[in-house]
Amino acid sequence: MKDVDTGTASDHLDPAGASEPEIQLPEAPKIEGLWEQLPEESTPKTQGTTPERLMLCAANELNQFWVPDQPGVKPWGDSLYLIEFTWGGQAAVYTLTWRQRWRQVPNTYTHVFPGEGYTKAYKTTHGISRTDAESISAELGVEVGGLGAKLQATFEHSITVSEEESEETGYSVGSPAEGYVRVWVLWQLVDEVVALDPQGNVLDFGTERGRIDIPPMFGNSECSLSYPNIQQKFPAKTFVPMQRDFPESSAPAGVSIGALGPTGLEGI
Repeated sequence: MKDVDTGTASDHLDPAGASEPEIQLPEAPKIEGLWEQLPEESTPKTQGTTPERLMLCAANELNQFWVPDQPGVKPWGDSLYLIEFTWGGQAAVYTLTWRQRWRQVPNTYTHVFPGEGYTKAYKTTHGISRTDAESISAELGVEVGGLGAKLQATFEHSITVSEEESEETGYSVGSPAEGYVRVWVLWQLVDEVVALDPQGNVLDFGTERGRIDIPPMFGNSECSLSYPNIQQKFPAKTFVPMQRDFPESSAPAGVSIGALGPTGLEGI
């Protein structure tokens, strides 16, 4: 377990080394009040888009294949491609987008009182599972080992891709001055690759049907068609504490704020 001193944390996020010069990180929700319930995630910020398309997972009774998601596109010649959608289906309209947001690390929203600073270990997880890595790589048409390079080439910026890993880090939170209460929270940066429809919503595609050319054994085979991973989040190993002090008088009338202890709003 490693330790981090957050004695100089504030309500402004400016993590050293967290961003490259050409992008600005999204804004995290500000701590506006002593009793404010912060959202679990910030509003996502679009950092890049691409006209590139995803691959569809085509499955029949015996196997599954990855094919371009538009009829007639033949990256491998005259084999293994989508001939047409059936049952009235059609190609999805979307924009492949890279977004970033801040996610609140669970159980870190805390109230700290004068003389009650503390050090506590928080468990955090960054990276993605092997299963997610395999599915998003297949949708982007690359092997798992080439995912990071593919994302960098697609969005012209590095997106950290790593295997999912959990660790504990100790954070030291200082005490506020007498007469004040400190609100403290820990944020984690999350990258996201997502297909957005023309209204800016996450694409709702479901499962369609279509005919796939699968020579030589199957010929034209009707398959179910889906995108297993329309929205893939990449929790980064970038964590930033935020804190703000408020007068004890901010407590609602009739509530003894000192009785809460350093566990914040849990149970309130």
